[in-house]
Formats: sequence, C-alpha cells, structure tokens
Amino acid sequence: MKFFTGILALCLAVLTLSETKATIRIVDNNSFDPANFTTLQAAHDGAVSGDTLYVIGSGANYGNLSATKQLLIFGPGFFLGENPQTQANPVPAKVGSITFNTGSENSLMTGITFENQVTANASNITFKRNRHIFDYDLTSIISIGNNVSNIFIVQSHIWATDVTYDHSSYYSYARCINVGSNCQNIVIKNNYISHNYSNSANHRVIYSPSTSSVDFQNNVVWGKVTIYNSIVYSNIFRFGVFDGGSNDIQYNIGDATQFGTSNGNQENIDMTTVFETSGTSDGKWKLVSGSPAISAGINGADCGMFGGPNPYVLSGIPVIPSIYFFFGSSSGSNSTGLPIQVKIKSHN
Repeated sequence: MKFFTGILALCLAVLTLSETKATIRIVDNNSFDPANFTTLQAAHDGAVSGDTLYVIGSGANYGNLSATKQLLIFGPGFFLGENPQTQANPVPAKVGSITFNTGSENSLMTGITFENQVTANASNITFKRNRHIFDYDLTSIISIGNNVSNIFIVQSHIWATDVTYDHSSYYSYARCINVGSNCQNIVIKNNYISHNYSNSANHRVIYSPSTSSVDFQNNVVWGKVTIYNSIVYSNIFRFGVFDGGSNDIQYNIGDATQFGTSNGNQENIDMTTVFETSGTSDGKWKLVSGSPAISAGINGADCGMFGGPNPYVLSGIPVIPSIYFFFGSSSGSNSTGLPIQVKIKSHN
C-alpha cells in the first residue's frame, strides 16, 4: 500500500502538471503511508490559496475543516467497489464537518464522502461528485448561508439515511439542502437527493426562501421541495411534494400531481417504468429502455440525473485520471527492476 500510494502521488503529479502550477499536497491518514498531512485541517493550514489537495481513501475520517483559503480538494469517489473501473484502492475519503468561510471563494470539493454537515458561508463554491450522508442530529446536510451566490451542487449523491428516528424531536428543520436568504444562482443539477423521513412538513429535501433563487435541473428526488423564483426543469420526483412560488416549471416527471401536465410536465407516472431499479447504488437510477423520461426533458434531453449536458458520473469519480488497476511484484532484481502494471482511465 505504501508503494501504491507513492506511485499514485507520482502519477497525479505528472498527469496534472500541465494543468496547474499550484502545489499538489497529499492528505493520507493510513498509518503505513507517508504523506504531507494526515488531517484535512492541517493540510489547509499548511497550504496556500490555489493549492490542490489529494485525499487518499481510508477507513478513518479526515476530520473537520474550517476553510479560509481557495483550495481544490479531490477524493477518490464513492461506491468504488460497486461500479467497474473506478479505483484500484476502492476505499472512499471520508470527512467531518466542513465550513467554507470568507477567503475560500472559488474552492472545489469533489470525490469526497461527507459524514457531517457542510456549510457555505462564502460565494463561488463548487461541490461536485460527492456523497453526502445525513445523520439524525443534523439540521441539514448542506447549509448555504445568507447573502451568498454561485454555489454549485452537482452530480452528487445526497441521502438522508435515517428513516426511522423522529427528527422533529431534535430539530424542526431537518433538510438535505437549506438555502439562506438573499442567495442567487444556487445551482443544483444532476443529483440523487433523497429524504425518506416524511412525518414532518419541515423535513424537506430542499428549502429555499422567497428572497433566494435556485437553478434546479435533472435531479432524481424523494421528499419535499420548497423553492421560489427558480428554474425547475427535467427532474424526476419518485415521491414527495413540490411547492413554493414564482417558479418556471417545465418537462418534469412526478409519481403524483406535483407538476401537472402543462409545459411538458408529466404526472402520475409509475416509477417502476422509469428506472432500471437494479444494479449499483447509483447505477440503478439510469433510465430503463422505454422509460417515459427518455427524451422528455428540456430541449429533448432525458429527465433525471443522467440527462442533460453534464450527466451524473457513476461513483463520483473526479475529473482527473484514476488508477483503476495496479499490480506490483513483491520482488525484483537489478537487471529486471520491479515489475508493475498500472491501468489509468481519464474522466470528464
């Protein structure tokens, strides 16, 4: 594993050298691997704005982060053992509570597994191809502060895992995504978002107040959405409620009457006819052959998370090459060296 991590670091450095002149730092808390840093906060504190952090998959959480610098943070993805040609080391990089503060504008987190709340108190933050897991003692999975703009939540798997505990006895506003007041250009596209708990009207997948606006497209949703002044295109509601006001609602599909039938919307659709329903944790939300969601979205594209110009990517593999196969011999010689085999795949 130590040798593999060294090869990985070398490959990452070579493959990204032409794309950035910023420092690349390895974050790795596996006890047998050398690394620049073993916690995300230490890596942040030791970096300068514009640096890139590569977080290696591990069984241990990398802890919390309070960010005041612009950083590009890459993890390996998630569901790595389920989908083919993901990573040779099929272990996710898990983090705790993450907060982006003033100074962290234009940061990116991708390929990360969040096990606690993430908060954006700064503008121009991108969350791309991540897995967000909800716990019963959180008010929201993703919290967007007041008076921020250009927050991108895209190609991610956001799931409220606790479906039996009465959240309302803890917090009245347990939400997957909570948008603050006076927020503009909050982009939520090509995600799987599920909040299975439905005993309280406040347990929403997304809440955005009437002073803010959301660009909500190509999502697969289970739960309640309340948004205003927003674009609502090409989504699939497996189950739930949609409300709010002053929205542009077109080419969506609902299991009930969430969207009506005007403007290309479809209602009362049997969801067993829409998705493959079997396969990997995220692959089962691909459209089945003959699905009513095929070519039913805006501009003739598919509805759902795999539709549109920037479809969901299985396992949240980041937009960097990944080593999906690695074999190293346990012995070598001065004449032959140490034989290794590496297979690398690029990702868009």
